[in-house]
Amino acid sequence: MEIDRIAARFAVRQRGLLTRTQAHEAGFSDRAIQHRLKTGRWVLAHAGVYRSAGTESSWEQALLAAVLAAGDDAIASHRSPLAMWGVEKIERVIELSVPLARRTRVEGAIVHRTDSILLPERTRLRDIPLTTPARAVLDACAVLPRGTMDRVIEDVLSRRLVKRAALVGQLERHGGSGRKGTTVLLELLAEHPERWERAEGRFERRLLRFLKARGFPDPVLQHEVVLTSGRHVFIDAAYPEQRIGLEADSYIWRFARKDWVRNQVKTRALTALGWGIIPVTWEDLVPNATTFERELRTALWTSARA
Repeated sequence: MEIDRIAARFAVRQRGLLTRTQAHEAGFSDRAIQHRLKTGRWVLAHAGVYRSAGTESSWEQALLAAVLAAGDDAIASHRSPLAMWGVEKIERVIELSVPLARRTRVEGAIVHRTDSILLPERTRLRDIPLTTPARAVLDACAVLPRGTMDRVIEDVLSRRLVKRAALVGQLERHGGSGRKGTTVLLELLAEHPERWERAEGRFERRLLRFLKARGFPDPVLQHEVVLTSGRHVFIDAAYPEQRIGLEADSYIWRFARKDWVRNQVKTRALTALGWGIIPVTWEDLVPNATTFERELRTALWTSARA
């Protein structure tokens, strides 16, 4: 039927979902809707939201269904966008924000009421309306433990998902006295200065966390050195005054063997220039952390005395 084809167009854009309003716009009467529910062609996802039978269920589909059920101007917020943006170790919670005047309940969802989400703080990802990463970080500071937010900010800055300036802008726009979470974000930004935006990938993020926790001075990330051949190379993390460099040395961090071989050639050239290059593996940062810490302190102390 033609109305089924029209309804299917909505569903294609919405992961197999359709609202009652959209069904009416497509030409369905309430009786026709009930018939499709009764025959199993549609499944009730929420009051006024239907899922086409046979479509694959997923967390993202459930999130969009909740947003649709919450009505106009509802948006995925807080932890949900962080999970959508791929932030590490964020639980896939269905969390929404709706206009302040609306008292909305959606089964299985945490619903926040606010009028403070500005138009530039709204976006879409894989067809789901959600807050921008910067706004999601601010909101998440109000619902997640400080230790979790420490890792979140580390992750979003080092992956360039959010610029530090964008988080500062969130505080300037919404950081009024008494707003929950703003103090946490302000403190964490002070602890994660601009160098975090220069961290490249999991290795450097983990290494920075390790060094900070043990009181080491901040290294220079991606420190540039000109070799005798004139070639420019970069050290993952360096202490230039002591000429100590830390380099990822594991297939966990390197994409292919050729990258690993290239890194060995670079290490030899740096050693010839007087650099002490310390290879760092995942084991050094976790199970062998005490030994690695002692060796690094010794290397820095010895170089300082030379």
